[in-house]
Amino acid sequence: MAKPPPSYVLVEEADFVEFEWEAAKRETNWYIHEGDFEDVQEIFRCPHVIAPSFGYGENRWTAVGLLVDVEITVVFTMREERCRVISARRARHYERNAYHEAIHKRSTKGQN
Repeated sequence: MAKPPPSYVLVEEADFVEFEWEAAKRETNWYIHEGDFEDVQEIFRCPHVIAPSFGYGENRWTAVGLLVDVEITVVFTMREERCRVISARRARHYERNAYHEAIHKRSTKGQN
């Protein structure tokens, strides 16, 4: 049986400003997903949704937001006050739906 999709929470803007990643992981991610870790930092500066990501031996999170009008999912963990980017890719269908649903609810409450 497939596991249910995670429950996402809307975040207006992340409160961390420092990012880090492994250089080799960044290069591999570009090769596989054509996404640069430098660029995906932008989704944390705008409204995005997050959900915990389990099963990796550390506390990981997925964040879904827009980058140049494309929904992107970033997997990350926190190391002290720094966001450590693990991977970035085009968001899956259920991730895109969760993002747009949260943004829609936000806009119907009078926030833009």
